[in-house]
Amino acid sequence: MEYPHVVIIPFPAQGHIKPMLMLAELLSQASFTVTFVNNEHTHRRIDAAEHAFRRRCPGIKFLSIPDGLPPDHPRTGPSIVDLLLSTSTSCKPIFKDTIASMSHAPACIISDGIMSFAIDAAAELGIPAITFRTYSATCTWTYFHLQTLIQHGEIPAPADGSDDVDKPIPYIPGLENIIRSRDLPSICKLDPEDRMQLTLYRDATYT
Repeated sequence: MEYPHVVIIPFPAQGHIKPMLMLAELLSQASFTVTFVNNEHTHRRIDAAEHAFRRRCPGIKFLSIPDGLPPDHPRTGPSIVDLLLSTSTSCKPIFKDTIASMSHAPACIISDGIMSFAIDAAAELGIPAITFRTYSATCTWTYFHLQTLIQHGEIPAPADGSDDVDKPIPYIPGLENIIRSRDLPSICKLDPEDRMQLTLYRDATYT
């Protein structure tokens, strides 16, 4: 019997990979065949851990694709901006070719919310796709309203220690005056012209 095949692709950062790996494990335990796609940089780093994980979840196959950055690029801290932009512009054709060449066609692709190119690739291949958010519902809903917060001057948010950090935010539907400036996601402290913030806003509101 051939079990349903699911492809999972996280954004290549620890806080995104771990929850999606946990999802992959649950699906594997439910008899799904799972292919977990990392960038090559992450794949090399977790190679040893992969073998231990494979013994626990033999239904998971690990693949890697290039992310468009040179091998010595740090991909962390401020440099994560480059990773965001590079994955959004260079990964789609490679990911699409990888999916199209699979002998066991996926029944579904589960993509990190930031990796919206995977949703586009799935649509072009006629494969159902699901966006998986690795952060809280409140954070996700805030991302959907970043432009509103910018228009009302709530971004950049006050710095820690400021007298305004406990000011209620009235502009997010359903959360009016419930969350404060200090409760906003950390990217809300960045200048609204910052490239990373604009990239995250675009991907967070992808439909």
